[in-house]
Amino acid sequence: FVRADIYKMDTYRDAIANMQSSFVVYPGTEFVFFERGKERRNSPDEIDTFDGVGAIPARPDGAESFILMDLVRSLLDKSNLL
Repeated sequence: FVRADIYKMDTYRDAIANMQSSFVVYPGTEFVFFERGKERRNSPDEIDTFDGVGAIPARPDGAESFILMDLVRSLLDKSNLL
C-alpha cells in the first residue's frame, strides 16, 4: 500500500458522518490497520476497536483472501453480529 492511500482513507472516514473505519483494498500482501490513538495493527485479530484506517491486501490470484475473511469475521465478532 502507499501511505497516501491511507491518508485518503482517513480523509474519507472523517468526512462521512458516523463512519468509524475505512480501508483501501490493494493488490499486495501486507495487512495494516492504524487504530485511532493506538499502535499499528498487523492482523485483524490484533484490532481492539474498529476506529481507524487500514489497508487490505487482495490479489487477483486470491493468495491473501484469508486476511479478508479474518477481517470480516473480526468485524462481525466485535460488532456482536455473530
